[in-house]
Amino acid sequence: MFCYCRQVPRPKTYDDADRARIVERAARVIATEGASGLSLRSLAADSGVSTTAVYSLIGGKDDVIAAVVHEATLSFATAQANAVTGEDAHTDFRRLGVAYRAWAIEHPSLYAVIFTGRAGSAGETHEAAAFEPLLDTVTRLSEAGRLHGDDPQAAALAIWGSVHGAVSLELELWPDQPKAESARAFDVMLDAVERAWVR
Repeated sequence: MFCYCRQVPRPKTYDDADRARIVERAARVIATEGASGLSLRSLAADSGVSTTAVYSLIGGKDDVIAAVVHEATLSFATAQANAVTGEDAHTDFRRLGVAYRAWAIEHPSLYAVIFTGRAGSAGETHEAAAFEPLLDTVTRLSEAGRLHGDDPQAAALAIWGSVHGAVSLELELWPDQPKAESARAFDVMLDAVERAWVR
């Protein structure tokens, strides 16, 4: 006896690739419109999934924003940590600055999420992990007698401010400037920072 029972389609399953796509699309929205511009319905459509999938993979709107901030912070902190070889503090000092700019240019939306306030209060606790490689490197310079001044924390904050300012100006005010020209200007800035802080 044959059964002509109708086959019930299996529900679509979602995976890490879907989650990553949702986070990436959400980062773009937050970077351009701020957290208030994020709509889960629009985000789901843009990511090629259902709103239910967004809830299932990440959660509600606040959860999505927190996930974006977390991914951005982790990515940036990892790039900074990977720039440090531990062999020569002076070399690492330079590598950290170069890595800072390279990451920002490669991930402008993530940079905006954690450094422009567009993610709201969710983006307020991003500095510690990313700042640690620079502070450790400046402390190594100080211990080797190669740092101008006797306060590595203050020096690292000043250095961070110089690098961050240069990168932010490039991304926010001069995004259409040729990258080769921007890279030369950044190198000049790093040279000046090195002369100011490194013996």
